[in-house]
Amino acid sequence: QLNSPLFDEKTKQGGFMSEIKTTTLTLGDLKIKESSIGKLLNLKLPVKTAYRMSKLSKTIVKELTDLEEQKTKLVEKYGEKTDKGISIKPENKEAWEVFLTDYNELLKEEATFSFIPISLNDIPENELTVIDMMHLSDFILEGENTDG
Repeated sequence: QLNSPLFDEKTKQGGFMSEIKTTTLTLGDLKIKESSIGKLLNLKLPVKTAYRMSKLSKTIVKELTDLEEQKTKLVEKYGEKTDKGISIKPENKEAWEVFLTDYNELLKEEATFSFIPISLNDIPENELTVIDMMHLSDFILEGENTDG
């Protein structure tokens, strides 16, 4: 018996589970989409849509936090201490090249997300730009409201 709010009558009838989507993005793609995801998370959405997006955002934030931690480690590895912290000096071309090579490899790593896409109808009109919509297309389903 499925008693979770995510598994309601629609699920038991076979309609809801088919809405679960899995997508794989590189960390670089995720980094590009970060600003648009942030805009979406700040919109007033229907309660179920907001709940689902909050669950997805926790996974996304963890991936982006891990990426930033690894980037910091690379800066520490290839950088030099200054009075303002650790940085890679522009004149140190060798360090920059190695840093960029390693960081670009990191950006090619993939992250996989399983989620229920949000309905285009659940997004308030005129709140997101065309660029935002392009960035968010992996997470949006055209059609009926997903709020039940």
